[in-house]
Amino acid sequence: MKCLKIKKHRLELLIVVAVLSLIAWGCSFVINNVYIEQEDPETGEQVFYVRAGEVATFKFDGRIEIDGSTTNETFIIAFLAPTSWNIGENATVTFRENRYEPDVDHRMTRIPDTTSPASHPGMSWGQALQSKYGVMSNVLTDMEWVAFQSDNYASVDGNIDYTVTIKCIAGINNLKFKPAFFMGHSNHGAGTNTNEYDVVEGECFEVVEGNGATIDYCSFHYNSVTPLLSLQDDYITFTFLSDVSTNELTNCDEIYWSANAHTDAGNIYAAPKTQMKKQSGDLPRYDVTIWPAGFFKIPEGETITYIDYYFTNSDGTLSVSQSDDSRNNGGEDIPDDVNEPFSFELRCD
Repeated sequence: MKCLKIKKHRLELLIVVAVLSLIAWGCSFVINNVYIEQEDPETGEQVFYVRAGEVATFKFDGRIEIDGSTTNETFIIAFLAPTSWNIGENATVTFRENRYEPDVDHRMTRIPDTTSPASHPGMSWGQALQSKYGVMSNVLTDMEWVAFQSDNYASVDGNIDYTVTIKCIAGINNLKFKPAFFMGHSNHGAGTNTNEYDVVEGECFEVVEGNGATIDYCSFHYNSVTPLLSLQDDYITFTFLSDVSTNELTNCDEIYWSANAHTDAGNIYAAPKTQMKKQSGDLPRYDVTIWPAGFFKIPEGETITYIDYYFTNSDGTLSVSQSDDSRNNGGEDIPDDVNEPFSFELRCD
């Protein structure tokens, strides 16, 4: 059997995971269009965001071109999203195809972690895609690939057009991320023949009106915090990424962390300015890891709600702030004399 080779289209799309059926040996797969806009329930406008905790609906369509008959396989679609979205539990995935039952919404189910793609024995589908693609061009790593599958058809021939619909509950945290989709089939897995699968990454999609400051997976910022969900008795690492853009500390060999802890009692506790440790490697990045309760000497009975901080030179005459970061990421309307600190909210969702 010979399959037609299809030029893959690079599209702006959203995330999801699904699995149809009907796969052919050696055939070409393509994702044609992705529809990530949501209808704002208040304005009726099409927007590229969803409110925290609401259901987001994403659709994409594509084609499998088949020259001959197929083997009895499963069609795989996978979705990359922030781990906090818990797609495996919160997503409902359906598809329609134009050949056999074009008016039926077929339900897709999550592929069990015990099922391995042919190209990555011993790995789950999520692990295999993570090892192959990581988090694509997202800059934060707490994301996961989730894959879904549908029941097989007994046999398939000719071309098949399909549309996949994914409905999932958005997480409760404000964030931006670049969703990505994988489409392939069970026999090939995610191997070396790129005609047998397609991978596409979309532009930023945002969650608004949720908890905390916006976590931005799409762009590098001067600051990074690990883990993103932390309490005052956790160890937390704050990182300064000084190579993101030229800044006041670009030529400084020593970087310091200047921070205050704010508690639920309305008190503010300052800590001594602390020198950050330069990471190994070529990138000029610096870390400091703290145990907040002890670092800020928080009295018993009080709980830290958030920490604000600056990155500075040794005598504090030069600094990088949240305002600098915002200006660097398109906030041109922020006056040069505004110098708001970075802020990290302590919470565990």
